[in-house]
Amino acid sequence: PHDKVDLLFVIDISGSMQPYINALASALSVYAADFAESEHRFGLVVFPGSFAVWSGSEYEVRSGNSTSAFINVLQFQNILNSLYANGGGNEPSYDVAEAMMSSDDPAGLNWREDAYPYVIVITDEQGQTWLGQSDVSAVAQNSLNCQIGSCEPGDAFEFYVISKPSYEVGWNPALPALDNYKYLPGIGSGSTSYVEILRDIFKNACL
Repeated sequence: PHDKVDLLFVIDISGSMQPYINALASALSVYAADFAESEHRFGLVVFPGSFAVWSGSEYEVRSGNSTSAFINVLQFQNILNSLYANGGGNEPSYDVAEAMMSSDDPAGLNWREDAYPYVIVITDEQGQTWLGQSDVSAVAQNSLNCQIGSCEPGDAFEFYVISKPSYEVGWNPALPALDNYKYLPGIGSGSTSYVEILRDIFKNACL
């Protein structure tokens, strides 16, 4: 249903994530040629940031520039291929998910006004917070209230979490099933599983 999307990948870069990042980069190459001819754009935010917990640097934007964090798929591939898992071991995934879906755009992503917003969180740890957030406040409520990009009143984000099956309970909102939100319990170090996961995410983006 979406002919123009901004896909924001929000990736945990704690040390254990390197095999998963490599597998994601390999899987993306399967789709890159199709996306290269489209108007879809990709952005990258990593967490935790490069500073200590008390500095407030929960995340860093690693793509684009001050005008927009969203770039074409080939530029995004280059960044992803060189991404190193060298962050700390305390990952504020709930906090970052909330911030990325905020209408205030605290990260300065500058979502395109005519593109539908996707947020894809990838982590190999259970949901965590530095700011006292919960899965319900940080994920479910914000994902249901999209006020950025081409969203209209009543629209929700396309929101995905990719992590280990055992951590699903920490992300599932205490609300009825949400059509916009999907937990994809398939994180692994092989690219095959990511090809399937990305297919599930990309299926609503017209190519």
